Amino acid sequence: MGMRDFTLREYTQEEYEADLKKMIAEKGLHDAVQDYTDKIMEEVAGLSYIPYMTVSEYCCDILKLIELEGSKE
Repeated sequence: MGMRDFTLREYTQEEYEADLKKMIAEKGLHDAVQDYTDKIMEEVAGLSYIPYMTVSEYCCDILKLIELEGSKE
């Protein structure tokens, strides 16, 4: 497998926040957060059953909190 070239660049706080706001505008808060909870679940996929399911439940709880808050409006 060959070496890959990488370029490091500064990612300012302003750029970071602008990207997150853009994601919320395009997808809505629930779906934007779900993208991250999906990534979290991919990262923990190698854990044993109990820690994996604990993280899964926390991710589901986060999404449910967003749904419940959104239903108040």
